Amino acid sequence: MNTIIRNSLFLLAASAIFSACKDDDTKPETPAKPGNPVEVITTVKLELEDPSGKVTTATWKDADGDGPGAPVISGLTLSTGQHYDGVVYLLDESKTPTDSISNQIEEKEKEAHQFFYTISGGAASRVTVEKEDKDANNLPVGLKIHVDVSPGMAATGTFKLVLKHYDGINKSADVTVGETDVEAEFPLTLTP
Repeated sequence: MNTIIRNSLFLLAASAIFSACKDDDTKPETPAKPGNPVEVITTVKLELEDPSGKVTTATWKDADGDGPGAPVISGLTLSTGQHYDGVVYLLDESKTPTDSISNQIEEKEKEAHQFFYTISGGAASRVTVEKEDKDANNLPVGLKIHVDVSPGMAATGTFKLVLKHYDGINKSADVTVGETDVEAEFPLTLTP
C-alpha cells in the first residue's frame, strides 16, 4: 500500500509541476505601453515678458514628486492693461544633470503634448491666454503663449497650467482627455 500512496503522490506532484510549467509557457506576454512614458516633472517655470523687456517669473517645484511634501510655489504678478509673451520651462531635477522636458517636447514630442491654461477667481474675466506654437499637424502645443490682461482695478485669482500627454490617441480640446504629466497652480495678482 505504501508503494501505491508513494506513486500517487509522485504523479500528483509531477502533474502539478507540469501544469505550472505549461501555464507559464503559454501565458501571453504583456506588451509594453506604446509611445513615450509619462515624464517626471519636478519644476515648472513660467516666464512672461512685457513689451519693455521686463520678465516676470513664477515657479512651481515639487522635489518629491508624488511624495507627501507639498510643492513650493511662487506667485505671478501681472500689470493690468498689459500683454506678455511667455515661455514654459519644464525640468526633471531628480536627475543629474537636470533633464529639460520642455526641450524634449519642443524637439520631438509636440504631437504627443498639449498645455491647457485656466484663470480663476477675480482675475478670470480679465486674463486671456493664447497658445502660440503648433505641432506638425497644426495643432496647439502651448510651450509658448501670449497673455493679455485687460485694464482695470486690482484683482487676484489663480493661473493654472495642465500638461496633457497623448499616447496612441489624438489631441483634444478637452482637458480630460489624455494623461496628465503635470498640473501646476500659481497664485495670481493683477496690479493697476
